[in-house]
Amino acid sequence: MDIQQAYEQLYSVNAESALADSSTLLKTIKYALETPNWMELSKKTNMALLCVSKMLELSQSTSVFRIIWSIVDLSLINQLVSIASSQMAPPRLVSGSLNVLSQILINGVDTSASEAGSPLSLYGEMIFSEIKLNQGFFPCLIGRLVSTDYQLVVFTLLFTNALLAKIVIPLNGCNGLIFKKMRSSGLFNNASIAIENRLLVTSFGPQIRDLQILLKEVMGLYADRPIDVADVNDPDSTTPQANLVKHMENLLIQLIGKNTATDNGAELSYGNNFGQVMEKTINWESLCVGSLNDALGLFNDSIMYSGLLDFYDFLHEDVIVFRKLFLEQIAFGDKQAYFPIIHASIAISKMLYRKFRLNNLVTGQERIDLLQGKSASLSMTMKQFDNNSASISGSFQNGLHRVPTSSSSVMSVSTTGSNVEDELLRKNQIDPLFFDFAQLHAILVTSLISLWKESNAQIQDFDNLMKLLELQYDQVVKYRGENDFDDEPVLHIDTFSAKLDALSYTKLREIQFELLNKEYTASWDTQIESMKEQFYRESFDFVKKQRISSLLYGDFFLIDSPLTPSNKAAAALPPPPSPVDSSAASLISTPTLNSDISNPIALTPVPTNSTSANASITDRFVYVILSPTRKTLHYDRFVSKPAQVPVIEELKRVIDLSNISKVISQPLVVNKNDEAENNRVHLTSRIHYNKISIFGKGARENVLLSFHSDTPELASEWTDGLQMLLNKPWQFDNTKEYIDMFTDLRIDTQLLNIDSKDVDFVLENPVDSVLTLPRDDISRDFFYN
Repeated sequence: MDIQQAYEQLYSVNAESALADSSTLLKTIKYALETPNWMELSKKTNMALLCVSKMLELSQSTSVFRIIWSIVDLSLINQLVSIASSQMAPPRLVSGSLNVLSQILINGVDTSASEAGSPLSLYGEMIFSEIKLNQGFFPCLIGRLVSTDYQLVVFTLLFTNALLAKIVIPLNGCNGLIFKKMRSSGLFNNASIAIENRLLVTSFGPQIRDLQILLKEVMGLYADRPIDVADVNDPDSTTPQANLVKHMENLLIQLIGKNTATDNGAELSYGNNFGQVMEKTINWESLCVGSLNDALGLFNDSIMYSGLLDFYDFLHEDVIVFRKLFLEQIAFGDKQAYFPIIHASIAISKMLYRKFRLNNLVTGQERIDLLQGKSASLSMTMKQFDNNSASISGSFQNGLHRVPTSSSSVMSVSTTGSNVEDELLRKNQIDPLFFDFAQLHAILVTSLISLWKESNAQIQDFDNLMKLLELQYDQVVKYRGENDFDDEPVLHIDTFSAKLDALSYTKLREIQFELLNKEYTASWDTQIESMKEQFYRESFDFVKKQRISSLLYGDFFLIDSPLTPSNKAAAALPPPPSPVDSSAASLISTPTLNSDISNPIALTPVPTNSTSANASITDRFVYVILSPTRKTLHYDRFVSKPAQVPVIEELKRVIDLSNISKVISQPLVVNKNDEAENNRVHLTSRIHYNKISIFGKGARENVLLSFHSDTPELASEWTDGLQMLLNKPWQFDNTKEYIDMFTDLRIDTQLLNIDSKDVDFVLENPVDSVLTLPRDDISRDFFYN
């Protein structure tokens, strides 16, 4: 029997009948796999791998289980690992090898006892012993997550999940060698790139979610595993954690240099000193710790081995912006202002562990099945893949994303458009930010040192700045608890970084104060709301009085629009009242020499046929003022501003406020279609002109007076001042802003008497107890800036 016949029998309708002569079948398959030139005979080798896969699949339901699994020995696993780690092997062959290795890990049951005390199965021990000796295995394996071959990516993902579930997690008590190698080979980064492919997420979203769950499980386990300080201090130790600490020290030397012994004492040398004599110690003081043991103690007091891995990854990222800021403050800053880089890395890791809920992992039967290898998403053979992907191209076509139309896809998505990838990620509860953990950690450390520099912080301010950084993170991500993926848009690392940079220190402090204010006032909602209504009325009256004061003081305005050519000025002036319109004549009056200006009844109408009612073509300014009685508006026109402010009695024109219907302000803009205007240089382009129009009452509204202001403040004072005087709503937003500002200022002033202990007191005691709150122990020795 040759391998072709074995393949045909195993994949026939009566596949189990082929197992009748299982010894012959096994010999044929084993011979095909052990051929030394499998590169040249890749077709036969591939058939042999498919045969092994089918036999392992059939072994779950047959009585010849032990005979079938006898093919799985150290020589087979060595051959599979060699193929999987070969850069020259065809993708189909590598996929087959990874498929068989996954099946051995997931479905393998011991036929004999494994090594005493080992948490692994016999097959897990064999695979572990092979891959840890193969230096190129993990870089090659993890690198295939970003392959353009769709099938290769899928089986790399499946084997990675099997490796985490059946070897890495059970080996939590050992040195963590495999996870360290997987992580340093770019597992997180390559997985982040892989999930950007719609085809992969569409068909194998559950497997990607498995990877996310398993990685969180591993990180959570290592967060509870302390660093062995004695082992690290042993110069002869070669354990993974000892090697990791040595690599960390080398990266620190590259970052800050080391204390170099001289005749004059110890001096710090900066720059890239990697490769120099290692007995010269690191300047730990610049890192805000006393020694290496102190640094390791910080890790062990927090998230232990995981924190060390995160810090190593951060140093390995070598962020240029961080390096510049960090070295500048060491070189020129005070020791009290040194940035505590190790403290920062640990605190940010702890924060991210909370945000990604590594302490609140998936529980119940789903987690048990996943960790025991019983999850359906962990098991897939090459033939099952081919059947599920019948309508999918065998490769990504150089990165081309295509959604499969096969009904056998793991999930069906009807979403179309540019956000389809985000919809797929949400449905599978996949968080892209988690797979960019190292980059996310580095971005946050860099943001923290920027806040540190901008706030001139010192070591005692560290906790406060961490609260500010967490606020910055929450403002960008906006987590909503357990339903993040249902409600929030999927956030990718580039978008996160851009949004984070947009939140300045000043803006963050404003948000922080606003949130703190809400927290401090939450227990006095009813009382503060009542107080706010009172202060709002008082603030409104204050702003109204200020606006009216500006009207009583008077001001000069432009008659014509400064944006209108001079030859159009006369046409732009409002016409005088019609001589036949008696109602209009009653609106515009002039005082006689013997009349009482404060008495509107004594006003004598201006003759409608008088030429004085018409503005001269040379008049450029109008002076407007409110009478002391606040019942009439007086104005007159001038060719130029007089040396002295006109007296109200000298003004010839009067408008009775009772005859005003409304006041409207309109901003003026340059006509961009005017070629002559476009060719001019406007030196006053930063001035904001507004046209203020006062309308009279009547069946047909007419403009009683119009003039132009040159600042928004002046326009709001006169427009909203007249509107308030007429008991009408204001028009300008800054009027409302002033009222709100004075209201909040009054409330904040009242709340200054509330101590932070008062909030705790109210939260711990009934509301009625607030009235008996002791005030005698409050210090009066303070001031407010």
